[in-house]
Amino acid sequence: VSGFHSFVNKWLERNGIEIQEEVTFSPFQVDTYIPGFHCVIEVDGPQHQINRDKERDKYLEETYYLKILHILYGQISEPQLPQHIFPFLKDCAQDVEERWGKCKDRTPWL
Repeated sequence: VSGFHSFVNKWLERNGIEIQEEVTFSPFQVDTYIPGFHCVIEVDGPQHQINRDKERDKYLEETYYLKILHILYGQISEPQLPQHIFPFLKDCAQDVEERWGKCKDRTPWL
């Protein structure tokens, strides 16, 4: 977990958002899973590979019905996090029950 990834997770928790770190959605692992919204936040640092990430995201969206937000490492400061994260969570909240219902048999550990 990078320093910025940890910073984002602590910010989420300070804002009352329950998170799970480094969750496996076989065969992939995600940075931060937000169970109440059935979504993922990925902090993209220098190690991320755009094409590989796109393939993984497509698989996670189609298999687990996850919505995914990418935050570029070092591109967003704390004052900017609400304008990126809150609209994403609002969007996720609109259909969370439907998406969760479609995949609950695939994620028995959650």
